[in-house]
Amino acid sequence: MGKKKSNAANAAQVLESSVSPILELNYKDPLFTVAAHPTKPILISGQVTGHVYCNTYNADELEEKQQAKRESILESEKEAFAKGKISQINTSVSQSKKKWWTIIEDNTEIPEDSLLTTNWKTKRHKGSCRHAIFEPLENSVGEFIYTVGTDNMIKRASTETGKVVGKHTVTPDYPNPKDSITKLCHSTTHAFLLAGTENGHVLI
Repeated sequence: MGKKKSNAANAAQVLESSVSPILELNYKDPLFTVAAHPTKPILISGQVTGHVYCNTYNADELEEKQQAKRESILESEKEAFAKGKISQINTSVSQSKKKWWTIIEDNTEIPEDSLLTTNWKTKRHKGSCRHAIFEPLENSVGEFIYTVGTDNMIKRASTETGKVVGKHTVTPDYPNPKDSITKLCHSTTHAFLLAGTENGHVLI
């Protein structure tokens, strides 16, 4: 008699998204934060080393490539199922042994034909980069990024070039000098930047 799935396994299967990714990007060093541009195919990522990367991806071509490979894998599984070589046709994204989306094994070594490019990279913070966000203001949406690190420095930089255009040390604003910022949030209507700390304080 076959082994029954646990309630947790069944729940996970129900909650699993049926939509597969078009791109999987693996990082050489531990990743702390990722932010997606609100209107363009641009990703910002911050790492434990303090490095910040800006990447652009070709969403349309990645999706076309993914769909073509998925259809090819599905046809192969249908043939194998018809011949009795496999017991079922897999429809799960997480359980599939064959991935049909583009996979980058190392963010520091991106193949030329991967439809992903590195716009710029920089050592932005002395410690780790804890959080990164894009500016959401309507008249400058996505034009700037804000990052904060364990060096207690908030930096504003150009999304296009990565050049820092403003910075602020927040240590003097802490009720406890040993506190540290973990999250940033920008108002969508006003030039207000909110920062949340490990001790539960909010700085504006």
